[in-house]
Amino acid sequence: MREPTPTDFQPISTALWLLVAVAVGSVLVFGREVLVPLAVAILVWAFVNAVATLLVKLSRWVLRNRAALPPGVALVFAVLLVVWMILLIVQIVADNVAMIAQAAPGYRDSLQQAIPELGVWLGVDVPDLVGDILDQIRLSEILAQLAGALTALAGNAVLVMLYTGFLLLEQQALQRKLEVLHDDPVRAQRTRLAVARAVDRIEVYIRVKTFVSAVTAVLSYGVMWLFEINYATFWALIIFLLNYIPNIGSILAVTFPTLLTLVQFGDPYITLTVGSILAALQFTIGNIVEPRLMGSSLNLSPFVIILSLATWGSIWGIAGMFLCVPLTMILLILLSQFPQTRPIAVLLSGNGRLD
Repeated sequence: MREPTPTDFQPISTALWLLVAVAVGSVLVFGREVLVPLAVAILVWAFVNAVATLLVKLSRWVLRNRAALPPGVALVFAVLLVVWMILLIVQIVADNVAMIAQAAPGYRDSLQQAIPELGVWLGVDVPDLVGDILDQIRLSEILAQLAGALTALAGNAVLVMLYTGFLLLEQQALQRKLEVLHDDPVRAQRTRLAVARAVDRIEVYIRVKTFVSAVTAVLSYGVMWLFEINYATFWALIIFLLNYIPNIGSILAVTFPTLLTLVQFGDPYITLTVGSILAALQFTIGNIVEPRLMGSSLNLSPFVIILSLATWGSIWGIAGMFLCVPLTMILLILLSQFPQTRPIAVLLSGNGRLD
């Protein structure tokens, strides 16, 4: 009787991996009410640690390496800074949404007049369909839905902060748990290195993305302030947040202020000037500055980033669009740890190198 060979078990192995993929997908879809706050909490936890690391480095630089801020103290300051930032963002959004809601009817009427004028200026006939579409747009209802989404987000914020607090308390114990997770010292070391690599890449991504988004938002605010565009602070904040969404976020970050410029002034020259400057800022910073700062830490194929944006967005909505890059990086590192899934990790990577 012939002894079974590894080739004989390949169909069974493939079926098991497909079963695991279906099970994981089902958990992600049906458990999103629990998993989304947890994923956001992990991102906030990584952001807090990134800020704490930055504070320690800044203290060393200021004190000329004579001393440094203790890690525990830096972590406390980082938590306070992040909480203050979140409260500031919520306050700015809440105040400006209320003001935009009051001005919405006037903006809608201005938009109905501005779009045909822009079409005439461009030499394009604007069909009556555009007017019919605008008639169906009810900004008050859209803003009401946005307010509802913000309310739901605020409700989840408590759960996110609880998760984040426990993660901060557990991060020291996590290292000890990883040490005793495997009886084999080699496997334990590989697990520690994989977790450390995932955390380091996420922290680098958060630091660089936050810096790049802040620079883009500040420069965009300067442009909008120069042209006296309404609610410049609010739109600068929206630009800052949208830059965390790959590719599509940059397009939306240019589109919204440009449309507001058209509505506010009704002048095609001003509209195209503002839109061109904002688009140039997004292109220069997103395609030249950010890749240089990010280096090889991201290591994701551009096509994979687009695919992950669509996938995570369809599963978890807007939250998935914000989290798609960190989640895909974690998935890449996880897949690289197993021989059966390592080829998939190579395909997901940007340069084919996983170490």
